[in-house]
Amino acid sequence: MLKSAIDNNSGGRRTLIYETLADGIKHLSSQVVNYFDALYNVFLNGANDTEVKCREQCYYGLGELLFHGEKKSPAAWPEVVQCISNAMSKETEPSAKDRICSALSRLLVSNPTDFQFEEILSALLDLLPLRKEFVDYGAVVQALQFAYAEPRGRTLNFVDRIFGSTVQILYSQTMPESGSYESAVKLFQQISKETPDILNSLRTANPKVYAFVMSL
Repeated sequence: MLKSAIDNNSGGRRTLIYETLADGIKHLSSQVVNYFDALYNVFLNGANDTEVKCREQCYYGLGELLFHGEKKSPAAWPEVVQCISNAMSKETEPSAKDRICSALSRLLVSNPTDFQFEEILSALLDLLPLRKEFVDYGAVVQALQFAYAEPRGRTLNFVDRIFGSTVQILYSQTMPESGSYESAVKLFQQISKETPDILNSLRTANPKVYAFVMSL
């Protein structure tokens, strides 16, 4: 089906196929490993598609694949990092940048060897907040929680930026009401309690934002 869509230059059909494949990964559970290689090749090749909508679904798919791929993920990790790095330098569409955020979030959490932790976290924080694909906040909040819990996230002076991104996400009110929203609130409260100076700085710099997040 994908080959037919490529041969007929049907960007809309290719997008739908990539999206369906990416969304289905989490439902494969332990069977992901059986389809990993085939899906990996599909998404990696699709990341070079001429249609931006196709590419963004492939970035999303690569992130999901590594996140759920268990023992198959580590070998693919460096190549996916390079693919996402290339995407960051060329993509300008808001939805594509959001899907890159999703992929970076998945890369951060699934990192098998602490490979480029600082670079990936910094890139994610630079790209936030999301612009259109707000459903991807689920992966983003999970990544922010992971980064804050990691000693490296603190020793590398990322706490201020993690806190700032969390506040920005909450204040934008674009995050769907879900367990991820509750997780974002808990992360804000945890950082506020453990690092009160950051909270005091927010109160001084932006009383309106401070009042909003304190009401959550």
